[in-house]
Amino acid sequence: TGFGDAMLDSLIRLAMQQNLSVETAISRMEQARLNLNIERGAFLPSIGVNGGWTRQQSSGNTGGGSHSWSGQYNLTANMTWEVDLFGSIRQRVKAQREQFLASEEEYRGVMVALCAQVATAYFSLRQYQQEWEVLDHNCESQLAVVNLTEARNRSGLASKLDVAQARQVYYGTLAQQPAMEAAIIRTMNQLAVL
Repeated sequence: TGFGDAMLDSLIRLAMQQNLSVETAISRMEQARLNLNIERGAFLPSIGVNGGWTRQQSSGNTGGGSHSWSGQYNLTANMTWEVDLFGSIRQRVKAQREQFLASEEEYRGVMVALCAQVATAYFSLRQYQQEWEVLDHNCESQLAVVNLTEARNRSGLASKLDVAQARQVYYGTLAQQPAMEAAIIRTMNQLAVL
């Protein structure tokens, strides 16, 4: 924002929202946060509940002569709690916290690098656009010189060599336009990728 260029600000904001490297860094940070919460959960008791139902049917053809149904319900609950006597849970939590902090720093690093890349590409694009304007102005000026030299040649005030030299300078400058246009397009594509 120190440059005072609204277009640069909007490009950086857009890159921060849509860049794949940023999304990957956010995913890693979220995964590290979840792993930290899982490790912190080891300090708390673990409670489990299991339930079941079994139904059995006898057909009556087994010699008993009666057809019967029986059902059995089963419900169990358990609770476990690991006491952290030797600090293993604390060490795992500490390791996950450090992993989370590292993922936060990675995210910040990705953001700084992305902003720098966008700003560099943007300023390169602006530079190429300024050079294009100068090149276009030079082409117009040199074409006017060619026209003036040809008119002077027709009136006998300039030689054919003067005309050829004026054309050579004009066409040499004109030949630089495709390379400049390619540089502008390449930089715009780089911004689009970022």
